[in-house]
Amino acid sequence: MKNYDTSLDASNPSARVPVVLLLDCSSSMSGAPIAELNAGCNRFFHEVRADDAAAMSAEIAIVTFNSTAQVVHGFASAFDYPDEPGNFTAGGQTATGEALKLAEQLLAEREALYRKVGVPHFKGWCVCLTDGKPCPDRGWRAQAERFRARAAKGDLTYLCVGVGDDINTQTLAELSADEPGVIRLQDLKFSAFFQWLSASMHDVSVAGVDNQDDVRLRGMAGWARFAKGGAQ
Repeated sequence: MKNYDTSLDASNPSARVPVVLLLDCSSSMSGAPIAELNAGCNRFFHEVRADDAAAMSAEIAIVTFNSTAQVVHGFASAFDYPDEPGNFTAGGQTATGEALKLAEQLLAEREALYRKVGVPHFKGWCVCLTDGKPCPDRGWRAQAERFRARAAKGDLTYLCVGVGDDINTQTLAELSADEPGVIRLQDLKFSAFFQWLSASMHDVSVAGVDNQDDVRLRGMAGWARFAKGGAQ
């Protein structure tokens, strides 16, 4: 893990929403996919910074994964990131299980800090973008099921988005929460996805902690392809 200042600004009166971005940087993301991922990630941070409510509430951590998973930035506001944090490179395999485990650890630690300091917070978000089949025999199914169960109980917003045309649909279904279901990115519309995500951060931040369960995900038709029965 790189060393970043992930201390909590208790002077900020806004309730926080912890968001972990899990970004697949395996070798099959080489070329246009990784370039579009970087551009989309940069747009996300630009959009969050431009939205006062989202900028005050969203605390973002980034985990990339290829042959291993690594935290490239711990929880921080969008303003604490570089102007263009999307500079990822592609290579290696797909350690999805390790990435999910890191995300779970990060969220648990951040939520414990919120409680210790007395900062109100929303339930955590975990957003996974992946283009490939997870490495076998690394416990990814068990870890994915933990996320699926937490999402079903309503104590986590978990979104897994499949990238590319070569994804095993069954694998993506095992990785995805029942709601909104199995989603695949249209073409390489990373920028449209990340714009949707920043707008979602606005929706959550203005709702208030007591009303967070009433927040519904925005329509995804501008960037998503859905499996049968998926959300629109």
